[in-house]
Amino acid sequence: MSLLQLFMTAFKDPRKLLFGKDKGFGKTFLYLFILSIFLMIPIGLEASKVIKTFQTEIETIATKLPDFEVKNNTLTTDKKDTGFIYQTDSFIFTFDPEGKRDASAIQGDLIGNVMGLGLLKHELVFSVTDDHLLASFLPRSLLTLPYSKFDNGLLTKSWISSQLTNSTKNIGFIVIICLVTLIPIMIDLAFNLLTISLLANIWCLLKQGTLKFSDTFKIMIYSATLPTVLATVLSFFSLSISPMMIIMFLTFMIYMRVASPTFTKTK
Repeated sequence: MSLLQLFMTAFKDPRKLLFGKDKGFGKTFLYLFILSIFLMIPIGLEASKVIKTFQTEIETIATKLPDFEVKNNTLTTDKKDTGFIYQTDSFIFTFDPEGKRDASAIQGDLIGNVMGLGLLKHELVFSVTDDHLLASFLPRSLLTLPYSKFDNGLLTKSWISSQLTNSTKNIGFIVIICLVTLIPIMIDLAFNLLTISLLANIWCLLKQGTLKFSDTFKIMIYSATLPTVLATVLSFFSLSISPMMIIMFLTFMIYMRVASPTFTKTK
């Protein structure tokens, strides 16, 4: 059964997800990556909405930015004291090449439904408040990305200006936000599925089931298909929904139905 067939099976006949145990870990983690992309969709849409809403503010930020580049994984400018903070009701941007502020300070600035973005001396910082839509999808409300982790030669004033001030290129900035958040989302999803796999494996042992832990983990990932899609859709209607809680609860319920044929029946 192919990955596409398993995906369709999750909606048509979840009991056949038992065949997922025969898939290799390579394909299974690829499937986990695909599920993570689903969870990333609201982030991309939210980023798109923010960029469109605050296009004027973003253009103002671009004009305030001094010429800068990243050398030896450090944000540098030709002049001193060029740092600044630009704030609106829903967005706070921090430019700090002098290293006067850190990631926790940027997060501390946020009150209400506010997003924070910072170009600090050694890292890029993205933060949201706990009640923001994005917070329910991210493993942490504060994300940092050291310049050493990507091609920092790309990050210059001219590049940011071209991305933010040209509406046809906003997609590039949205893609960057999605890529920065994709890996943490995937790690968080994998950790939560691993946690309930441990609990499910204990239950299987008590039921004298025949599944190994590796089989349980694989089936759990495939069982998360419907809950992941459902949690993603519901998030568009309510900001208070915790997608990971929905995914963990429903996935466990689906898994118990899928794995029940492997339990030893009591006479």
